[in-house]
Amino acid sequence: MKKLLVNEITENLKDAGCNNKLIEEIIKLYDTGKKEKIKEILSTHRKEILDNEHKAQKQIDCLDFFLYQIEKEDKRDE
Repeated sequence: MKKLLVNEITENLKDAGCNNKLIEEIIKLYDTGKKEKIKEILSTHRKEILDNEHKAQKQIDCLDFFLYQIEKEDKRDE
């Protein structure tokens, strides 16, 4: 199986929002064949991203509800 190139790994992890420290750690683990540890670290990072996405969605929902309430109030005042 073809090994990934360092620049391919780096680009992919940067696109995924990983910082340089994490990228370096992943590359070292990859070079030493510790793929299970990589899976564990990246699964944790993925969960953090997803949690942040859910938090942002809740914030958007709150803003949308407030805007809806204002619009409803404006229509009532007309």
